[in-house]
Amino acid sequence: MKRTLAIFICLALSTCTKHSNKSIKSNILSRNTSAQDASSTQKELEVETAKKLSSSKTDSIAALKKKKQTAVILPPGIKLTSDLKRISDSVGLIALIDKTNSTIITHCSGTFISSNTMITAAHCVSDHPNVILKYFPGDVVDLGQLEAHPELLKSSGIKALHIIQPGKKYCFNLDEPAQMASADVVPFDVAILLFPDNTAPSVSELFHRSPKEEDKVTLIGFELSTSPNDKRAYKQIGLNEIPIWPHNEPTFPGTIIIAGSSSGREDRKNVRHALTTFGDSGGPLFINNAVAGVTSGGDYFLKLGLSQYAFGGDSFSIFSDLSHEVPKKFLELARSQGAKFEYKVKKTKEAPIKK
Repeated sequence: MKRTLAIFICLALSTCTKHSNKSIKSNILSRNTSAQDASSTQKELEVETAKKLSSSKTDSIAALKKKKQTAVILPPGIKLTSDLKRISDSVGLIALIDKTNSTIITHCSGTFISSNTMITAAHCVSDHPNVILKYFPGDVVDLGQLEAHPELLKSSGIKALHIIQPGKKYCFNLDEPAQMASADVVPFDVAILLFPDNTAPSVSELFHRSPKEEDKVTLIGFELSTSPNDKRAYKQIGLNEIPIWPHNEPTFPGTIIIAGSSSGREDRKNVRHALTTFGDSGGPLFINNAVAGVTSGGDYFLKLGLSQYAFGGDSFSIFSDLSHEVPKKFLELARSQGAKFEYKVKKTKEAPIKK
């Protein structure tokens, strides 16, 4: 039975610093010049100004490429263990960029599942000729700086070499960005991006089985700052679990559902039933440190009267279940086109996240 849901489109990028050209120019021109040799000194100043402005631009680009701020936001009482840091580092940001005017259209999260292969949501990618996709490393991404300085947007980030998608109808449409989809297409909301070898700072494996009730899950993605003057996106980690659903309620094959309060969507670092928000689309749902799902959207299930099962809350997040036959077939197709990934080896007992 088809019903509609709004699939949230997301985005995020990397950190940058840029010297003020105006400040450099002001400092240089404020130096005392000799009235005796004014024209000569002025020419020297102009040359020096040009050099420093060029150096400023080069330094800014280098800083954006190399500097990776570490500011992962964790739930209270949770430590960034080596395993948690490893899977966190595998999660990055991709931006859809309009190359005709060097502007950011939207951004999403994605997870490296090998050194060159990232998994994300189909609604986060596009094969439109005017759109390019780039990955921006780091835990904090200054979207404002990138949008203010198009030259940084052009020269930084790592461009996807190849996009593998399930079909255009599931992907971002530049001409009609406000997309709607029926609940039964969530399993198709998966895409693969191929980057140059050794792009990934860290790699996560795919989960080896279907999720089950009460599985503990970890969500990682980029949340935009709530401050109106701060246009940075911060990597955040949240915790939740697969809920126990009444057996007489409708099921949605290929879809993972988690529930909680809307506060878990807006401030996931302070709640145990965290949800996804803008900027998380395409990001991972981890079970036992392996990727079990891809963030697709949320709150469609409120329309079905299931809010009483949201752990006393009022919201849901939905994910493509990578163990379902639809994404599994797609992943094997992607493998035949150059994608690389592995499934996590099953263990008898897996250690919980340390507090």
